Amino acid sequence: ELHKSGLGLVFAEKNEAIVQDLNTNRGYRISINGEDEPFVPVEGAVHISKDETVQGLDGIIQHAHVIITAIGSNNLGDAASVITKPLSERAKNGNPINVIACENMISNSSSLKGMVKSQLATEEAELIDAKVGFPDCVFDRICASGSGMPVIERDYKWSVESGQWKGAHDVPAITYAYGIQPFAITKLYLL
Repeated sequence: ELHKSGLGLVFAEKNEAIVQDLNTNRGYRISINGEDEPFVPVEGAVHISKDETVQGLDGIIQHAHVIITAIGSNNLGDAASVITKPLSERAKNGNPINVIACENMISNSSSLKGMVKSQLATEEAELIDAKVGFPDCVFDRICASGSGMPVIERDYKWSVESGQWKGAHDVPAITYAYGIQPFAITKLYLL
């Protein structure tokens, strides 16, 4: 849905074969409950090396509108290691940015924020507080692995904590809400 909102997608991935595939094909296909397999365009994919350095990620984050993780809650520490330095630079030099951790856990983005801030000096952490939003979210779309292709539901709701968002509420795919607990409860009932 993000590409339909006019946002370009760039993937950061540890698996070099996936990076090469995304860059070669300039996107990927998904299956939406048996409908046609729409093509999701990707502007680029960058490889995260074993020592967690990412060639070009600094520049990508400096120009990004929003950063989203969907990597499993047990991998958020790795994500924090990769994004902390570029986010700190963005906070010093740029406009506000939001980082959304779409993970199945309570306080998903807030947890990532704590991991990022723990790697910074006090002044840098204060800049993160001022310029980088880490809005918690609830995403209720089920995604399953099909025959080598992601299979997703057609209907979904992506609710983001409005009070934790920095800047304008300008991503049409998101429902901005003050208090996302009701959406979390609805998700539990739907699953």
